[in-house]
Amino acid sequence: QFEYGGEGSNPADVAIQLTFLRLMSTEAAQNITYHCKNSVAYMDQDTG
Repeated sequence: QFEYGGEGSNPADVAIQLTFLRLMSTEAAQNITYHCKNSVAYMDQDTG
């Protein structure tokens, strides 16, 4: 499940903002918050 914005965010507004960012960007970075009970997340050379 992908979530962007807070509760009550209008999906159309989010889509417009993401489209604008995609069109105006040559590169991107992101921060991910991982919430999963009894699970481990890690990054290595294979996964980046």
